[in-house]
Amino acid sequence: METDGFIAGFQKSVEIHGLKLIGDSDSSVHRRLIETLPYGPNLLAQKSECRNHILRNYGNRLRDICMKENL
Repeated sequence: METDGFIAGFQKSVEIHGLKLIGDSDSSVHRRLIETLPYGPNLLAQKSECRNHILRNYGNRLRDICMKENL
């Protein structure tokens, strides 16, 4: 359900605001963007990680490594 709202926003963003939206790297939203092609077949949605997600994932993986080493 949440994904449908994102897709609708992407599809209307150019018409209403003249903007192409950038979303987070949520896998389900990205998959639907690839399926629906909101900007047409010549402009595919690209998945990118923001700095916050990268740092969080890096920290989580580093913590996991440290926990394994301490076992």
